[in-house]
Amino acid sequence: MGELLAASGAPLEQAERILELGCAGGRLTRWLAPLAPEVQVWGADIWSTAILWNQDHLSPPLNFFTNTMVPSLPFEDRSLGLVYAGSVFTHIDDLVEAWFLELHRILRPGGRLYFTVNDHHAERAFDGDADPANYPRYHERTGGKANWDSFIAMIDASPEYARFKRGDAYMVTLGRSIRANVMWDSDALCKRLAWGFRPCSITPEAYGHQTAILLERI
Repeated sequence: MGELLAASGAPLEQAERILELGCAGGRLTRWLAPLAPEVQVWGADIWSTAILWNQDHLSPPLNFFTNTMVPSLPFEDRSLGLVYAGSVFTHIDDLVEAWFLELHRILRPGGRLYFTVNDHHAERAFDGDADPANYPRYHERTGGKANWDSFIAMIDASPEYARFKRGDAYMVTLGRSIRANVMWDSDALCKRLAWGFRPCSITPEAYGHQTAILLERI
């Protein structure tokens, strides 16, 4: 993520204020601790016990709060330089547009939004056509090979996934609400967000098997 941000002209050190949406136990957030206090770093998640652990073990210098599934965040308009979300928009279905609107609200013009999705690049990994050397990394990202195999069996049995693979849908959800597994055509998603964001990069396999999309807030 740091390399992609720097290549886009917005290095982490210049963000001033950063939010990780869906930080869980701070697996990513903790790596930003050296930026504090010059950069204010926040992590948010609906998993309240994880947030309590983060507050006990990673704060200070990092800051954490529990958010809800409703797209409402306690930040002023145009007050953040970076929002990032690893494997969060893979699980947001009906409220996805409202969430992008909320993140646009809190990002300053020129700020960056970095998030990951399951897309047609990830589809190659699901179908077993990716580099065999990468599969241990995919398994680790999903909590082990057994979880990976279970996920693959689930999507292979899904008519929605079949529609997605055929190109008959640019977005599908397998399951709903907190059990949603969402897949996007990355190019189509960027076009849908052109009202408020400019694409900087689309990077396959940036987060395990998932593709990273980096946008600039306009």
